[in-house]
Amino acid sequence: MKTPPEFKRWAHWTVRFAPMVDYAVLWQRLESALGHHWLSACVMPDHAHFVLPAVASHTQTHWARAVTAAVRRAARAGARYVENRADGRRLGPGGARPPGVQGSAVQPSIERISGTDHLRRTLRYVALNPMRKGICRDPLQYLYSTHRDLVLGGATGTGEMLDRVARALSAPQSAERFHAYVSADPSTGSVVGTPCPKLDHSLAAVLAAPDGYSPSAAAPSAPPSAPPSAPPVTLAAIERAVCALFRVELPLARAPRRHPARALAAVAGMRLGYPGATLARELLRTHRQPVYRLVARKHAGDARMRQLAELAWVLSDDRLGNPVLPDGRKVSEWCRSPGSEARDQAKGVGMVPFARF
Repeated sequence: MKTPPEFKRWAHWTVRFAPMVDYAVLWQRLESALGHHWLSACVMPDHAHFVLPAVASHTQTHWARAVTAAVRRAARAGARYVENRADGRRLGPGGARPPGVQGSAVQPSIERISGTDHLRRTLRYVALNPMRKGICRDPLQYLYSTHRDLVLGGATGTGEMLDRVARALSAPQSAERFHAYVSADPSTGSVVGTPCPKLDHSLAAVLAAPDGYSPSAAAPSAPPSAPPSAPPVTLAAIERAVCALFRVELPLARAPRRHPARALAAVAGMRLGYPGATLARELLRTHRQPVYRLVARKHAGDARMRQLAELAWVLSDDRLGNPVLPDGRKVSEWCRSPGSEARDQAKGVGMVPFARF
């Protein structure tokens, strides 16, 4: 990953847009454009907050254009599955769309941040925005916020966000200390704060053990099995946790064939004792052979071990494993288009198609 340059001055960006957008697409586009630079980010139902470096005007213009392109792309993706209540038809390209969906140039509001104390308060304000709006009760619950990434990366020791915040604040930081500072804000009605996630060590021993998987286990004749001490984890919990970790839409079977979420789900399922045939039939909706190929191709490497370690933390805490979406529902209740359930069932489709980036 490209290492971002060091910045001493920061700015708080606020971007407003029409609420009818595909938030998964919006987050993916924004992270691709600004993820190497932001110190904090949070996408709300009708606006977004970023803490970005205070840069020259031409760079600000470039970033504003990238945000505009991301909002327009997410608006088109969101309108694709909007129902026309008059005749029940699903709107698509060329159809009439609700006002404000097509979008226009985004004009961000930029506030310069002066000093370390102001920066610390701004980081807390961005992370607590979903709580102040009543969407969730804990900043760790909100899916489209970098506070989850900061705490999760700090807990596993592999995160970049916590190191970036520590450099910006010119003081060592820990995930526990920063989360305690953010969550114990009187404006949210809590001066005690919320606890940091706790790791289920028996689960982590199965998922993140270096010898938890052997390449020879990829053969269909010898599917791996988890040790007897492995805690019971349902396939629904694995699917939900993987989708929350990658911020992709349920069901996982809708993900593109080469999406890393599918490989991680296959590896985690086999380490937890599920046969390849069960994973193929009930989780990935494919044949058994592709599941074994996914595991054989994706099991090795530091990146895979890091993802497995993060998945153990996500499965250990419901705030991370079943987060809250901008509309207030949890990932396990990922919404469908209004009135489309009967037509989707008639076509053999269980949910709204996966948002392909």
